[in-house]
Amino acid sequence: ASNTKNDTIRLVQLKTITRSYAELNPDSSLHYSEVSLALARKLGLKIDEGAALQEMGYAYLNKGNYPRSLQILLSAIAILNDPRSERGAPVGNYPGDDELMYRTATPHLQRLSALAFTELTLGILYTNSNIYEKASYYSMLANQKAVESGNLAVQSIVNLTMNRVY
Repeated sequence: ASNTKNDTIRLVQLKTITRSYAELNPDSSLHYSEVSLALARKLGLKIDEGAALQEMGYAYLNKGNYPRSLQILLSAIAILNDPRSERGAPVGNYPGDDELMYRTATPHLQRLSALAFTELTLGILYTNSNIYEKASYYSMLANQKAVESGNLAVQSIVNLTMNRVY
């Protein structure tokens, strides 16, 4: 699949929209994550596919559907744990890009950042489910990858999540 700059800009915009609705309107967040997922799959961009699944899992978490959230988050982790998902990842500055995307980073750091967000979301899910050992485990994994990728946003949310765990 050929990847154009406009498609990448659209993915950036979709991620921003999806995240802006995450807590306020999980149904809208779910809708935009599904649109983002379809575009990422069409373009063959695995990091963006994993990131869209993370957003979708977070939407289901916010809707209170923990089993569906867990299923989707684990599928995101399967994609993002595979270094081959870095192939074809676009690098550059894009309008609307924010500090959470790290699109200017190498594909390796983009993947680690997306994986950190996904593991963090699992940590939150397990915290909300009072499964504190798994919450701690996934939060620590998320923190390691957030530190390595320089993702300060994930590092700060990990600290908030760990406060809840303790």
